[in-house]
Amino acid sequence: MNVNVVAGTVIERVNEHRLDNVATYISRSGEVLSRYRKRNLWWPEREYLVPGEEEEPQVFETDYGKVGMLVCWDLAWPEGFRSVGTSRLFGWHVLTG
Repeated sequence: MNVNVVAGTVIERVNEHRLDNVATYISRSGEVLSRYRKRNLWWPEREYLVPGEEEEPQVFETDYGKVGMLVCWDLAWPEGFRSVGTSRLFGWHVLTG
């Protein structure tokens, strides 16, 4: 198939004491272009997940243009949009599933 894929979100075991909620952007050639670990956990998740430690969401080039990823509850906080928005994105598409 000739498509890019956002795989996730997936609960990933980082080590014996850490589980993260991760989205992965995979290009049509199979290259992982970015991984984003959810930073803002909602109440039930806090019992078993750890917030991502990235300073801010990454913005990266794809064959469609620049892309930045946020996960679920991260959309409720303006900091993620601010950091992605300062990277000269020209529009927003919020994908949900």
